[in-house]
Amino acid sequence: MKGIKSVQKWFQDNISEDGKSYTLDKHQAAIILDSHQNTIVTARAGSGKTRTLVAKIIYLITHDNIPPSEIIVFAFNRKACTEINERLQKIQYQDQPILSQKCQIATTFHAYAYKMLGGNRSLKNRLLTAREEDQIIFNCLKKSATSKDQISELFTLTKQFIIRAEQLYFLDYSKLSQAIQNLPDSEQKTTLIKLEHIFYDYQEELRRRDHLNFNQLIAEASKLQLEAEKYSYILVDEYQDFSLLFLELIKSLRRTNPTAHLLVVGDDWQAINRFAGSDVKYFQHFTHFFSEDSCRLFIPTNYRSDKKIVKSANFFMSSILNDYQGCKAKSKIKGAKIFIKDIGKLESNFPKIENSSAFLKSEPLLLKNYLNLVAEIIKAHPGKTIKILHRNNDLSFAGWSLASFYQTITKYLIKNRIITEKESELITFSTIHRSKGLESSLFC
Repeated sequence: MKGIKSVQKWFQDNISEDGKSYTLDKHQAAIILDSHQNTIVTARAGSGKTRTLVAKIIYLITHDNIPPSEIIVFAFNRKACTEINERLQKIQYQDQPILSQKCQIATTFHAYAYKMLGGNRSLKNRLLTAREEDQIIFNCLKKSATSKDQISELFTLTKQFIIRAEQLYFLDYSKLSQAIQNLPDSEQKTTLIKLEHIFYDYQEELRRRDHLNFNQLIAEASKLQLEAEKYSYILVDEYQDFSLLFLELIKSLRRTNPTAHLLVVGDDWQAINRFAGSDVKYFQHFTHFFSEDSCRLFIPTNYRSDKKIVKSANFFMSSILNDYQGCKAKSKIKGAKIFIKDIGKLESNFPKIENSSAFLKSEPLLLKNYLNLVAEIIKAHPGKTIKILHRNNDLSFAGWSLASFYQTITKYLIKNRIITEKESELITFSTIHRSKGLESSLFC
């Protein structure tokens, strides 16, 4: 505890961000002190994950005299990279910036792989653009699909299949075939076999064109012996989104930097990228994949959410997890309300809507109840910013998407003069995935 207090005081006395002393709680300070070869940090939502990650980098550079060039942070998207790099630029040690303006410590896995493979100088036009990829998938689908409707139906599924197959099986695609063949006969198995054939056609077309997609970029980089890259510390943000593909890249770095420390930070409660090939097993079984001198640490305090929200989250997660580590609430936010309603037990009085009544009439009662409930929530909070979340872009009702759901509700509210068109701009609909990490007034 003495060491932790010393670290907290050292940050308060020496480090500032935007003119304010850089404070850490005891759990965050413990991570700064940690010196294990392999460390995983479970950081619950609102616990200051990025703040702790930045603090670790600060301490390594200013206190331990580790050159910035020997520290690398992997994040999963450019937005997260930008946030980390910009926050580091704002940090001052004894009233002096700790980094030059050009220094960028955080990178994405894809940007790093692109750099390792020689960047534009070597890759030139080999990296597949989104438009080119869509066209190749479309052409592959035309070979096996029987109609435009079937192409449209399979297009998104094919893209997801390709991403997951390359993330999970890029070392040995025979395992992919075996996994599909081992499934019991079903409509799903038939679809997967069809998608597998399309996937192989897609890969063959990329080879013919001498193109690489983003996953193949990482796979190629992971095969290199990166002897020119010297790292003392490798940090990974949002580690719950890790996959086999990213594991191989880290192992490649470790082969040439066997003494480098690995620190990964994430939250297994926020593991929502399975559709893109991530697997929470890398988080849950970290010590299996990185067994040498391994350590688990925890940042439990949620500084963002109201106590009722934290309590509800803890209750929900404790009911479904055997190995449960909850979070603590320490927020100044007041007045949050949580309502849990079973829409299956609600009576629907959702009114007829011009040009839509026949369509709604044919829909199941559960959908009408859902529409009615959301409309009632909006009506009860005039002038408030409201975000409505759903698991994905498509509802569980045929033909209904988030967009059509939004249009139906807002059309009714505007027509009945409950809200104005201007006020409808305060209402947004989003997937849970897109809203992760945002602070808003949320209704799920």
